[in-house]
Amino acid sequence: MLVASTGQNLASLAVEKNFEVLLLWMFNSVPVCGNFVKFDVSNKELVNEAFRRVKPDVVIHAASLTDVDKCELQ
Repeated sequence: MLVASTGQNLASLAVEKNFEVLLLWMFNSVPVCGNFVKFDVSNKELVNEAFRRVKPDVVIHAASLTDVDKCELQ
């Protein structure tokens, strides 16, 4: 069983289990494990190109916004 409360925790557990992990992130904090690329998940063209290039077996979308007001406005 794999249990994680955040994307970072999930990635760390996957790395510990010897999975190849590529993290895509768009904010200032840098991921603590795996290979990572600064990336805007809201840009459909970039996402499609990344999927064509990397050809992942599994994608876990753990990005979120915690600013409720911004979510409602955008």
